Amino acid sequence: MSDLAEKIKKETEGLGPVEALTLVSDIFRDKIVFSTS
Repeated sequence: MSDLAEKIKKETEGLGPVEALTLVSDIFRDKIVFSTS
């Protein structure tokens, strides 16, 4: 879980709040899709 948090932190660095939120929701959507399939 901490790896995911680090990844998100690194990926969203320098982005505005809207871009960061979009990216985070994309990441979580991918995680959910992979874990349920």
